[in-house]
Amino acid sequence: EVDLWIKRIWKFVKNEESVLEVQVPYELEKKYNAEINGIMFKGIFDRIDKVFTKDDKELYRVIDYKSGKPKLYTQKTVSNASDFQMEIYSELLSAQKMNVIGYYFYSLKDAELIEEEQFNAKKELLYSYIDILKEKNQNFSQTDDISKCRNCPYKIICQK
Repeated sequence: EVDLWIKRIWKFVKNEESVLEVQVPYELEKKYNAEINGIMFKGIFDRIDKVFTKDDKELYRVIDYKSGKPKLYTQKTVSNASDFQMEIYSELLSAQKMNVIGYYFYSLKDAELIEEEQFNAKKELLYSYIDILKEKNQNFSQTDDISKCRNCPYKIICQK
């Protein structure tokens, strides 16, 4: 297993070397907070890169590292999305007036950069969920699938 990770890290280093002429890490493990449609959110970004342009515009790319493959959606499955990390990140950086040109997952397992194809559809879904959260009278029922509780931000309140 160590040899496998050495190969993955080596591929990661080679990938990094190939993009250094067009982008460099700007911030690592950076925390941002902002209000999104009346609800406060925070996020800790793995990495934000500054992208070089010929006209010296301030452009950025967001990269989130994943040890495996990120969950991706199609047009048919996006309505089932329950993870909105990149979509929340886009709103947090928009509040900072940062011009972001791309949101990517970096699969450490496959050493590849993956752009979320259903980003805009998920962002619309996020806003619809935020509207639901803002409604005062909501019926809440706990999930029967305990695996969904692992990363749920409400697990302390829910105590499932």
